[in-house]
Amino acid sequence: MARRRSPVLTDPMFAVVLARVSTAEQARGESLQGQLDDVRAYAEREGFTVEREYVERGDSGRSDNRAVFRQMLADLHAPDNRIGTVLVVHTSRFIRDAMKARVHKVALAKRGIRVVSIQQPVDDDPTGHFVEGMFELIDQLESEQNGIRTRAAMAATARAGYWPGSRAPYGFRLAEVTTTTGKQKNKLESNPAEADVARRAVALYLAGSGAVEIARALNAGGQLPRTGLWDRDRVLRLLGSRALIGEAEWGRRDSRTGLLRAEEVVVVVPCPAVIERGVFDRVQDERERRDPERVGRATSSRLLLTGLLKCGPCGASCELQTSGKRRPNGERYCYYMCSRARRTGVGATCNAKPTPVAKLDAAVIDWLAERVFSDVRCREILRDLVEEQGVLRHRAAEDRAAWVRERDALKRSRDRLLDAIQIGAVVANDVADRLTDIREQLENVEAQLGKVRVIGDGVPPGLYQSSIVAAFVERLRAALDTDRDFARTYLHALVEKITVAPDGTVEITSKQTETTGESARAATNRKD
Repeated sequence: MARRRSPVLTDPMFAVVLARVSTAEQARGESLQGQLDDVRAYAEREGFTVEREYVERGDSGRSDNRAVFRQMLADLHAPDNRIGTVLVVHTSRFIRDAMKARVHKVALAKRGIRVVSIQQPVDDDPTGHFVEGMFELIDQLESEQNGIRTRAAMAATARAGYWPGSRAPYGFRLAEVTTTTGKQKNKLESNPAEADVARRAVALYLAGSGAVEIARALNAGGQLPRTGLWDRDRVLRLLGSRALIGEAEWGRRDSRTGLLRAEEVVVVVPCPAVIERGVFDRVQDERERRDPERVGRATSSRLLLTGLLKCGPCGASCELQTSGKRRPNGERYCYYMCSRARRTGVGATCNAKPTPVAKLDAAVIDWLAERVFSDVRCREILRDLVEEQGVLRHRAAEDRAAWVRERDALKRSRDRLLDAIQIGAVVANDVADRLTDIREQLENVEAQLGKVRVIGDGVPPGLYQSSIVAAFVERLRAALDTDRDFARTYLHALVEKITVAPDGTVEITSKQTETTGESARAATNRKD
């Protein structure tokens, strides 16, 4: 049955107003009040009833992840919404990204809502939509050009030794100074409290603590970051910050894409050193020696339970954790660990404990083998193979017949040419190349025929004997232990999620309704 759409309840004469300025536009003197006054006058003149005004102060129009903008969209998409028009002074006030503008406007249009720019009137028809699209592209071009000019100006400020950002690196604060030209700029100066935290983190790391242990110690001691809690990634970023040795890097990462920029565009801004360069170099050497980040990423892609394993206490995903220590055979100690506890430290947000990878994998594989490769199930698999055998035999016979037909056709062509040579109808030299081609093709066809084997009919004698079935079960179970791709494929096909309780109990939730709630007891001692 076709799904019935709810009737459109919007009225084009009921409107909301969207007004926005970014920080840069405020600096140029563009006024929110001016936008509101212009739109209010337009609404009164055209007979619109303005239900609400959404005002954005200092938000970039390049993004649609703006709190006020998102609230407006949520209100407009509400089931009881009656607003049919969004009034803006200029299309750039809605958003300065042509693709995002089109996506949001199409979604609103399906609700019977239109975005109207009072300074760029266009008709609500194909020509008007085309012109409106051109306006959106122009808005995006202006935004990108503004971004280039703004970044160039900020880079020049950084090269002059001033900090162009509004947020100082950790360990520092902004100090306003007056330049020789009378302008107000920001210099980086040491933040004593944060500098002490940075020095403590460095000392703990060089003393042998890992990033998670450092995060736990700082959080427990009340030495918190500017927002939230310390976690593994934040600690590692702090330990790698060159601002600690007086070389604050500006422009390292693109704020819009999050990607790292080329080395030549990064500007180093001088600042007071928090630690000595030799100490910083020792930290980097130690990080390279431990190298948990690289090892963790390389191994995690091969983990058996990736994507399935959840933390029992908090429900977060589990990921690989290495202790940095090695077994006598050189292998690292590896554990599954709650990602939340790993970032912030056990006890800060979750009380989960690490579970040895090898022991948990073995417990899950045992469950899978018992569940999937039981004697009964393996007999069914053997029966399916026998039934499939008939299909394979038929396909092999068809392939063989096709090759035989091609071989016979080539032989007929060869015989005709030989007969023509014998009666003098053609000269042998004239058809020598053709005969060579036919001979090579015949050799290829004969080789292909040799590869095709007609599979026999019937069930092999003794196929269902207990000893044969037991050997088949053993081979399949061995494949689970030795072939991780094979085991992972079965797991993801059958299992919804796996959770580990603090006492080591493994709850395996199957995708099949009749097995939901299956659980296994894993011998996961915390000492490995």
